[in-house]
Amino acid sequence: MRHREGFSASTKGVAAGLIAAALAMFAQPALASETRELPGAAMSLWWALPFAGLLLSIATGPLLFHHVWEHHYGKIAAAWAALVVVPLVVAFGLSTAGGAVLRTLLTEYMSFIILLFALYTISGGVLLAGNIHGTPLVNAGLLLAGVIGAILLSASWKPGISVSVLGVGLELQNLTRDAVILALAFLSLRVSHKSHRQANGFTWGPIAEVAKLFAGIFVCIVPVIAILRAGHEGALAPLVALVSTAGGQPNDLAYFWLTGALSSFLDNAPTYLVFFELAGGDARHLMTEAASTLAAISAGAVFMGANTYIGNAPNFMVFAIARHRGFKMPGFFGYMAWSGLVLIPTFLVAGFLFFR
Repeated sequence: MRHREGFSASTKGVAAGLIAAALAMFAQPALASETRELPGAAMSLWWALPFAGLLLSIATGPLLFHHVWEHHYGKIAAAWAALVVVPLVVAFGLSTAGGAVLRTLLTEYMSFIILLFALYTISGGVLLAGNIHGTPLVNAGLLLAGVIGAILLSASWKPGISVSVLGVGLELQNLTRDAVILALAFLSLRVSHKSHRQANGFTWGPIAEVAKLFAGIFVCIVPVIAILRAGHEGALAPLVALVSTAGGQPNDLAYFWLTGALSSFLDNAPTYLVFFELAGGDARHLMTEAASTLAAISAGAVFMGANTYIGNAPNFMVFAIARHRGFKMPGFFGYMAWSGLVLIPTFLVAGFLFFR
């Protein structure tokens, strides 16, 4: 009965969100007017404090104030996010600040959490039993061909059509991908056996925790990304200067480590885009003459997400699932101690071999 109630509440919540998004497509609010980018060159490092505060809360909350964190982590994340949004609106106006936050939520966070929600929901309805040998074919068949197909579709199909939602342009292929992935998730809920989910210990707690905390992370990182995009004119200019040599050539080793450092605390897609643009943003150039720089950015964004629980969402998902099932898990810094012991030497060797 509890499982059915959780399913009903979650379904209603997602449905309400989809209806609100559909209505927003036809609305003409003030934010639909032309929005400007945040002036990253004029922003100090004080804007990064809420992001640092949220990371510190995630790291220390389960250790120092466990019971408060368990019941109010969503509110804590929302409070840190508010400490970004409200000052941004005051300093730069509703159109500029709201547009920046909405772009992040609609173009990055929504696709991110929809994919995680679908993978978590579909895998929760799959029960493995017996002597099943892991092979690439078996693993691929269990990685959920429909979801993978939808992702590949969005990468190859480019109709050149976009829909404006609250002044933010969303490309049709991405909307189609997310719609297909959501449909597969709800289909899984409909056709999978409840006994399988019960045997798997399936609950909505882990995905709810990931959704709330990463919503706060994506909002709090908005001013940090704006400062990074300002390049040599921003408050992080000393770091940005490291990605170029004295002769003006890209420093691949610096791109590898700086991209990886940000990816350790943020999902790899927005991290990749920031440093892709910092390297010039010309795909043709980066895929040919500057292919080594693109490889350094890609490797740093993907590999170093494993440095922390929150650097890659599946890391935190596994952590949340295990913790909700009563398994003792290392804390934020405990995980970093283990990951650093294994990964940092590996990255040092990889950087020396491929990007120096």
